[in-house]
Amino acid sequence: MEKEFEALRESNREEVKQLKARFARKNKHLAEAPLRQGLLIEYVRDYDHLYATFGEPREGMALFTEHTVVMADPETLELVAFEIPDFMKQLAAGKLPAFVVLARMLENHPVIYIPPAEQTEPAVEEIARELAAV
Repeated sequence: MEKEFEALRESNREEVKQLKARFARKNKHLAEAPLRQGLLIEYVRDYDHLYATFGEPREGMALFTEHTVVMADPETLELVAFEIPDFMKQLAAGKLPAFVVLARMLENHPVIYIPPAEQTEPAVEEIARELAAV
């Protein structure tokens, strides 16, 4: 019975490894996602929890990493959201160095929205026209 359990565990480990590899390949251009879809970031201070959603909120399957919970579309494996529990605690421990600037922004504004490029460009053009008219 023990050999059967170990074989099942090893099979599960291999499936997870393959799934993570597919996810990494699918999301190799992750930095472009906010430009295409927009990004909503919310920090809930009472729970020290950071939530981020790409585009419209939608269901996803959870992939757990060392410091985050990543939500991916179960069919395409496209990243749809991520969560960072104990955000400030992990940041203070030096575990999230890429999030230092974001943490500073969230101190005063717990919700940050970055619109997709299709909404941003017309807004910037309108602001430029308004400024030129002054």
